[in-house]
Amino acid sequence: MNMYNFPIIIAEGLDVNFYMSVSSVQDSIEAVDIQNDVYKAYDSLGNKIVLSIIDDKIYIKIDYENNLKIELEKLLIDFLTAIEFKFSEKEESLASLLKKCSKFYQ
Repeated sequence: MNMYNFPIIIAEGLDVNFYMSVSSVQDSIEAVDIQNDVYKAYDSLGNKIVLSIIDDKIYIKIDYENNLKIELEKLLIDFLTAIEFKFSEKEESLASLLKKCSKFYQ
């Protein structure tokens, strides 16, 4: 059973989006991009999210065996840096980085 830890973070390079529901992810991302493997996806704890298409419907599954917390922290630091958000990178935890990104949640 999937226990989602929101937000779900979907990234295509430094184009990072934050979703507060599974349906908002399903409504916003493109099936062709999932097929072309352009997205990286995580939950708020850094667990990898696996995106798939079955019968033209987008499915989201958490891969609890594959925690990518450090990768997600780096992505969020790069995202905040790219948008010129001022913060102290060395003092940031995943939770504090997500809090700084909260104004971008959908």
